[in-house]
Amino acid sequence: MKFLALLASLLTMLPVRGEPDDDTLKSLLSKSDLVVIGKITSEPIGIISEFGVLNYSCVFHVQEVLKGDGKLKDQVIKVNIARLEMDAKDKHPLITKDGECILFLKNAAPGFPSWVTADFWFGVQHPSPRMARSLQRLAAEQPDVRVDGWPTASYTRVIGYMFDLGSKESDSLLNNGQLREERLQKSKKKEVELNASQVKRLLSASFASKVRLTPAACYNPRHIFVFYDSDSKPVAAIEICFGCDGLDSMPVKETNFHHDFEALARLSVELGLGLGSPTKTLDSYLEHLKSRDED
Repeated sequence: MKFLALLASLLTMLPVRGEPDDDTLKSLLSKSDLVVIGKITSEPIGIISEFGVLNYSCVFHVQEVLKGDGKLKDQVIKVNIARLEMDAKDKHPLITKDGECILFLKNAAPGFPSWVTADFWFGVQHPSPRMARSLQRLAAEQPDVRVDGWPTASYTRVIGYMFDLGSKESDSLLNNGQLREERLQKSKKKEVELNASQVKRLLSASFASKVRLTPAACYNPRHIFVFYDSDSKPVAAIEICFGCDGLDSMPVKETNFHHDFEALARLSVELGLGLGSPTKTLDSYLEHLKSRDED
C-alpha cells in the first residue's frame, strides 16, 4: 500500500504533456467564444432554417465554464444548437431535456438566442471529464502574443467590442489609464473573442506598423479590444476611432502614430464588428485612407 501511495504521489509530480489530439480541440476552441459543460433544462424546439439545417432552441444551465466568461458559471443561458440533419438518425442523442453535454458556442446574431453552436458537426459533445480537463488546460494557455513587451500583464483572452456611448461627456472608454467597465457593458452593441492569430494581427497593426498616419483633431471611438486575465479582469485595452483615424491604449504605448488602419479595418470587418457606422463600408474606408496618403 505504501508503494502504491508513493507511486501515485510521483505520478502527480510528472509534467503535463500535450495530448495527440490537442490540435482538434484547439481548432474547436478557436472557433468558440464560450465553451461550457452543463445540462439542457428545457425541451429543445427544432426549427428548420434552411434545407438540411435544424436549429434547436433551448435553455442551458451552465455547470462549468471551460472557456470564456467565468461569471456564467451556475447561470442559465439561451442557446441555439445548429445541426445538419436529414432524418431522425441524424439527431444527436444528447439534444434533449436534461441532456448533459459540452457545448462549443459563439455569440449569436441579433434576434437569435444569446449563443449558437460554433460547429454544425462538433458543437455538442459528450460531457467527458477528460475532455473537459483538456479544454480547460488549452483555454488557459496564454496566447503569449506581445509587441515590445506590450501588454505588460499576463492575459488569457481578448474580446473585441463595438460600442456607442451616444451623446455622453466623453466618447472614450479609457480614462486616466483605466477602463470604464460599467460604461462598456451598458454601451456595447457587439462583441466577439479573438483567436491567437487575430490577436497577433491586432497587435502588429496597432503597434508594429511602418505606416504613419496622423489622426484628425476629433476622437469618437466605437471599437475597443480588451485583454482579460484568467479572473476575467481587464489588464489592457486598445481603443480605435475609424471616424478620425485615432487609437488609444491602456497602458499607453507610444508609437508616434504608427498604426496600420487598413489592417485594423479589415480585422474589425472580419470579426463582424463593422467600422462604427452602417453606411461606412470597408471599401469606402480604404478609399478614405488612400486619399489621405495622396494628400
